[in-house]
Amino acid sequence: MTTQKGEIVKWFENKRFGFIQPENTQGRDAQVFLHQSHASLPANKLKEGTVVEFETIRTDKGLNARNVRLPGGAAQSWPKGYRFLNPYNFVRSLPYRKMAEDAPFDVQLMGRTMPPTHDRWLGLSGTIECQFETITPLFVSDAEAVNIEKNISEKKKHYSYRFFRLNGKKAVPATSLRGMIRSVFEAATNSTFSNLGGERLSYRLPSNEVQKLVPARVEKTQGNDTNAFVLRLLPGTAPFAPDFGQKKGLYAAPARFYKALKPTGKYRRNPPSPIRNADDFDHGLPYFAVLREMKFPPSWRVVALFADKAAAEKERSAIASRQQGKFIVQSGWLCKTNQNSDNKNSERFFFRDQSRKDVPETIPLPPKERDKFEALIRDYQTRHKVASAARQPSGLPV
Repeated sequence: MTTQKGEIVKWFENKRFGFIQPENTQGRDAQVFLHQSHASLPANKLKEGTVVEFETIRTDKGLNARNVRLPGGAAQSWPKGYRFLNPYNFVRSLPYRKMAEDAPFDVQLMGRTMPPTHDRWLGLSGTIECQFETITPLFVSDAEAVNIEKNISEKKKHYSYRFFRLNGKKAVPATSLRGMIRSVFEAATNSTFSNLGGERLSYRLPSNEVQKLVPARVEKTQGNDTNAFVLRLLPGTAPFAPDFGQKKGLYAAPARFYKALKPTGKYRRNPPSPIRNADDFDHGLPYFAVLREMKFPPSWRVVALFADKAAAEKERSAIASRQQGKFIVQSGWLCKTNQNSDNKNSERFFFRDQSRKDVPETIPLPPKERDKFEALIRDYQTRHKVASAARQPSGLPV
């Protein structure tokens, strides 16, 4: 990457990002996105008007700055012990050599002619023979022999497909195996993986590990250190079990916000309606919730949300006078990710019972872990934005 110079022309301290105007350029179209996690600058230098040196990478959203530093500063070095092995698909280009007049016509080498296309057995080509065993059910549909089994409506039909066939025999096409075999070779030869960006790869935790997670809110501390953050633990009233997994309750209280687009599970003739004025409540803001105790699983469910505690207490009294059950008021925060799946009907309200003494209120959040968290959130938002937009009726937020 080529080192460039520029000036920070926009900086949003509360969001920890801004924009750099490269030297000898003008206008917003030439500006480069800067995030604090990729800057090795003192906190007091992350402001508009600071001249910096940086490199850039291109993402699907445009140019992003990397290794941002003060002019003359050393670029970020690779971690100690880092080494790079050329992946198996890096092929050295051979220099052009003039061939003798009597050289065979079928000699095909890179550097002497254009590389042959993939539809012929010439040059760098060959086969890989392998055997694989299916551990889970596998079905690869064929584009031929598609039959209509049932006409559900004028536009909607139920189709049946046969397994893919090659020369009349069931087979798995090579196109379905290339990526898998490539990944095996990358791991076996310690080659560089296909993820060519610098971002961490996300993965889904096993279900038994998910149960060990405890909800928390990232908060900036009040003090001289502007980069100090803490985690505010929000375990609700459930038993605190980060070492063994939560199996006796729920930390968060679900709040019904939507009608599921494609309901699943047991059919309910009269499902609960969404809470009143659901559109008035925003993600990440503090609220007072009227909670109803649920027997199975042991948990609480939000029946109403308010910005004012007195209003919440009044509503609790009114509900308790006409319904059986235990109702309480708790302060907490709403986590609202919108209807990002077809069967979703609820958001989550996170809180902490003020009488709890068995769980610390806050724990430190190191900068390195905070950067990992922000990378995870960016990855989640990128992957789910398009899918959520496709499911939403026009005019609703994604």
